[in-house]
Amino acid sequence: MENKVKILVFVLSAGLLASCQMRPTTVAMNTAYNPKAAEINRQLTLAYLRQGDVDKAKAKLNAALTENPQSPAVYDTGAYFYSKTGNDVMAEQYYKQAIQLAPSTASYHNNYGVYLCQKQQYHAAVDQFLVAATDIRYTHPDTAYENAGLCSQQMQQPQQAVSYYQQALKINPKRPNALLQLAQISYDSQQFSQAKAYLKQYQRVGQTTQQSKQLTANLGTTLTHQQKVLS
Repeated sequence: MENKVKILVFVLSAGLLASCQMRPTTVAMNTAYNPKAAEINRQLTLAYLRQGDVDKAKAKLNAALTENPQSPAVYDTGAYFYSKTGNDVMAEQYYKQAIQLAPSTASYHNNYGVYLCQKQQYHAAVDQFLVAATDIRYTHPDTAYENAGLCSQQMQQPQQAVSYYQQALKINPKRPNALLQLAQISYDSQQFSQAKAYLKQYQRVGQTTQQSKQLTANLGTTLTHQQKVLS
């Protein structure tokens, strides 16, 4: 069964980006720059993008870059904008620029990993996720590990995915998607008792999805068949 997986990006959260952002020390800040205005326009970029107004979003992005051309958060948002509007060249350039300006900001590595995984550059994506996950200052390493698991599944490497999902659950035992994917991998490898245990944990913390409904039905049919054979 085809897994529907959702890799998490944090570019939409201004507070999260700011929480772990380190100001670059190698670039002098021009006194004519206006970081506060740049941040406002960065957030407006995302707001207009959510509304589907690409032209206004791009105008606000350009304004933010003019007001603070050394802001890694603005470049990270710009990368997200260009990835959503189909300009892969600019998206790649902006993700790399954000990381160059703030290499110690784990969320930028996570976001770049999301982009790379979407572009089927799986190994490079997992590398970025692990940079984020192993940063002791990152407040969401469980998300980065789960993203590494999702990307590993897309690489057809389920055992590697299991390892990353288990790492995510060690940090946060209530991650629904990690539990559901572990249940799916267990079922696919005919470890039905383990699949049932993971699915039971998922049902306590997650919502019903098409994948969870299908897996529940398939597992129920399989276990019923096994009981009939044994009897």
